[in-house]
Amino acid sequence: MRAKKPPTKSPAQSPCAKAPRSRWLKRHRVAVTLNFVIHRRNIDQLQEMLAFAGSSCATRIEFANVQYYGWAFANRENLLPTRVQLDQSLTLIKREQERLQGRIRVEYVVPDYYAKYPKPAWAAGAAS
Repeated sequence: MRAKKPPTKSPAQSPCAKAPRSRWLKRHRVAVTLNFVIHRRNIDQLQEMLAFAGSSCATRIEFANVQYYGWAFANRENLLPTRVQLDQSLTLIKREQERLQGRIRVEYVVPDYYAKYPKPAWAAGAAS
């Protein structure tokens, strides 16, 4: 009995190039939004999230911090980004908003704990 060969890996392609549905969305000009939920343990991966989104057919990206209600409130010490993490993420997001302007809209929802006034989640992009 012959051993099966492992599948060969093809060069990396963007999600749009791989997925017929994504090509269909792009061809028919359907807006695609990617939403990433951010917390203390993944906020340092924003650059990788932006790279993924940039290689997709997304027209809008939203980075939304965890809303601290119920379970999240009880675990906010493990989920709430530090002030340093927040400041670094804001610097990165502002730079990426400028770089991607006209191609992908990038929005960032600051945790209520660091905002001047708490806001409802649905209003996150209203000020943009």
